Amino acid sequence: MSKPGSKHSSGRWCFFPAPSHSCSALANPSSLPLCTCLVLQHTILGYLCSSASLNALAHDPLSYLVGTQCDEAVRRTEAQAFSVQAGNQDWVSLIECVSSNGTTLPPYFIFKGKQIQQAWLDSITDGQAVLQVSDNGWTTYAIGPQWLEAFDLHTKTQTQGTHRLLILDGHESHVSSDFIQYCCDHSIVALCLPPHSTHLLQPLDVGVYGPLSKAYKKCVHHHSRYGAVNVNKIDFLRYYQEARSTAITTHNILSAWRGAGLIPFNPSVVISKLPLPKTPPYASFTNSNEVQVNIAVTPSTATESISLWMRS
Repeated sequence: MSKPGSKHSSGRWCFFPAPSHSCSALANPSSLPLCTCLVLQHTILGYLCSSASLNALAHDPLSYLVGTQCDEAVRRTEAQAFSVQAGNQDWVSLIECVSSNGTTLPPYFIFKGKQIQQAWLDSITDGQAVLQVSDNGWTTYAIGPQWLEAFDLHTKTQTQGTHRLLILDGHESHVSSDFIQYCCDHSIVALCLPPHSTHLLQPLDVGVYGPLSKAYKKCVHHHSRYGAVNVNKIDFLRYYQEARSTAITTHNILSAWRGAGLIPFNPSVVISKLPLPKTPPYASFTNSNEVQVNIAVTPSTATESISLWMRS
């Protein structure tokens, strides 16, 4: 097991302001504003183009239940809506991070507990993986910066430019003062995605976690006896690592960045997945008879969309 590093250097930090979760326009993912996606993608592309060798990486946690009848992966935003059923069930969280060059960082496991058990460590095959514990099996204010140290340790020697772009969600552990300061001190540009947009813009959600969840479920049922699904923490580590080796591949990682329309940059990938508004935007002008005319306008490019948004 590896220990995170702690060397310091100069850097900067950028935050994309996320609208409130209570905002009615974002309560339904299908109503995600078109311009939000496009402006965000342009922001990401701007950072990528600002340095010819800026490394882009995506980070996202995934949660699992271990115990009886547990064979599903649950995204963190969904996990908090689940109630643990009767029986011995605990949450286990994973933090995965993939690079735009097709590589991945070692997994970061978070178990529910007070102390790390040696049997858990003995079950981890990746010597660079990290295992932490928390009261509920989810990431915390303390674990966020600790993961960032591990991220820095594994990526600073591979960075060809001066900065690393880290794409993540707006979880509270990502905007703590310690997390932000570490980014500033280590040349990490953290870009937080708006709520309800990760299914379109987060490469891990777009093209990695789907195959991973299927592979994990297949693994669990393959090893189950007489159809009973009973997974303890040691079983989980074995099944997850087996699934991870078949699902988090260079091919899937590159496809995920492409599927999010980020690398290569292709906003139409996201635009095509968004429903058309019930009331399309209008462009107004005055004709030769000095009569104001409104013409429905459907943007076809990112530039047109942003221009319409800025005039609204």
